[in-house]
Amino acid sequence: MARQSAETALVLKMRKAGRAKYGDRLVDIKYHGDAMSEAGVSDILCCLDGVFVACEAKSPESSTHKRKTLEASIEHALEKGPTVKQRLFVARVLKSGGCAGFAATVEQFMEILDHAATRTPRAIADYEACEGHNV
Repeated sequence: MARQSAETALVLKMRKAGRAKYGDRLVDIKYHGDAMSEAGVSDILCCLDGVFVACEAKSPESSTHKRKTLEASIEHALEKGPTVKQRLFVARVLKSGGCAGFAATVEQFMEILDHAATRTPRAIADYEACEGHNV
């Protein structure tokens, strides 16, 4: 069996935490990109109480993000990790009225979900845009 990457392990922990807190209110999937997929789509796509949520996971434990402290690794993963296409996808979700962002910890992912839980599904004419998370 192949060894699980640090980012895969982080995504699994994020999804488990989300399901533990929100149960049936949350529908989440791990997006697996391939050569035929749109580039930049976030790792985790969710619907929470009718609100679309996208989260791009950036593991601070991956070899490309290691720093002297965990905090420095998290900061680097969020600042330097997302690609331009990943940033553009998050921006598209935010512009359309969804909730989206980048997370390097389970706690940051839960902050995104918690924010989405405070929102109502987008009304036709009037909605308050999500400002994004770690964007």
